Amino acid sequence: MNRKILFKSLIYLLLAFTPLVSNCSSVSTVTEISPTATAPRLSPSLTSLPATRTSMPTLTSDQRYLQIKEWLITNAGCKLPCWWGIEPGQSTWDEVSEFLSSIGTTAEEYKLDGTVVHEAKNMHFAEDRISNLISFRETQGVVTAITIDSSGYNNSTTFKSIWMTFSPENIILKYGVPSRVWIYSISAGHEGEQGPTMPYSIWLFYDHLGVLFRYDGQVENKAIYKMCPVFGNQGNLSDYINIYLQSSIANTPIEALSDVEAYGRKPLLLEEATGISPNKFYELFTTPNVEPCFETPRDIWN
Repeated sequence: MNRKILFKSLIYLLLAFTPLVSNCSSVSTVTEISPTATAPRLSPSLTSLPATRTSMPTLTSDQRYLQIKEWLITNAGCKLPCWWGIEPGQSTWDEVSEFLSSIGTTAEEYKLDGTVVHEAKNMHFAEDRISNLISFRETQGVVTAITIDSSGYNNSTTFKSIWMTFSPENIILKYGVPSRVWIYSISAGHEGEQGPTMPYSIWLFYDHLGVLFRYDGQVENKAIYKMCPVFGNQGNLSDYINIYLQSSIANTPIEALSDVEAYGRKPLLLEEATGISPNKFYELFTTPNVEPCFETPRDIWN
């Protein structure tokens, strides 16, 4: 993504925050501003920008909080793997750094496997008890991948409301049949203790886009685990989401960005864990009056 496209989002943001902060108790919809002699039309299709942004103010904490909530609904008008106007494989780190500065935040830098990782600071929603961590991987000055990690703390309703755009049910409706689905679970608790529920994780791959989602949940500890990976009332997902983004033409598999190695053993393919295909999985989410759930035997997770 070139500088014009990035600045599109910056200008959209900085001219839009006035209506956003007029009511800090709720998320407002950004009102599109009609074109005038001096201001371009502020929309996702904006192609003409002022040559300078010298007088643009930095967002305050409250403004940033509301603007990020707005972006989690709209993604600033761009389609994954683009994230808030930042495109893996195209955007430079200098552009992203300037963008972060404009919304009133900075990044902490460290190295991982020969790649520089920049973790954006001050993205948390403290009053909602939601932790947000957004990281940018940089190679030779270009952002090659973006990782989004968010979790709630005993505030599941608010968490799922804020992240509903990226819920499995909405992602599947928007992006279609996943190219792969991974499932992970266990059959015994810590040190062999048995509790009423057991954790599970599900990964939805869209390899052709360079997009991977991971969600965590809890199932009843029975001989057959019933997994219902949706944010809606029928679901048994927890307040956690991971999103991994890279260029659709990247040379490495997208799971290399994830922490899957920390699980000790590789997750199973959906077909191995449940006997259903990704196409059937898609149908569970898109067929009226069908419960978006599937089953897997506990004993395969020994």
